[in-house]
Parts: sequence; C-alpha cells; structure tokens
Amino acid sequence: MRRSDEQYERDMIKFKRIRMKPEVNYGRLRDDKYGKGLNTITKEQLEREKECMENGLYF
Repeated sequence: MRRSDEQYERDMIKFKRIRMKPEVNYGRLRDDKYGKGLNTITKEQLEREKECMENGLYF
C-alpha cells in the first residue's frame, strides 16, 4: 500500500501542476490532452489497493 500511496501522490502532484496552468480552466475529472484526470488517478489507486489486499500486503 505504501507504493500505491506514493504513486497516488506523484499523480496528484502532476495533476495539480497541470491544473494551475492558465489555459486549463476546468476540473479535469476525465483524461485529456494534458494527461490523467482525477477519475483515472482514483481508479488506478483503488485497483492497486485491491491488488495489495488480495495478495495479503497490508502496511
């Protein structure tokens, strides 16, 4: 789960950096030309956490 959290943090940093651009004046819930949207980032985190739990990896 630690790696999942680290990946989530990296994705969110990139997401927030893109959102701060003046030409991006919308919420970015879906993927767009700039990269992953919030829905994709959250979905990937949940999939990683599910995989960790199925493999018995709890931190």
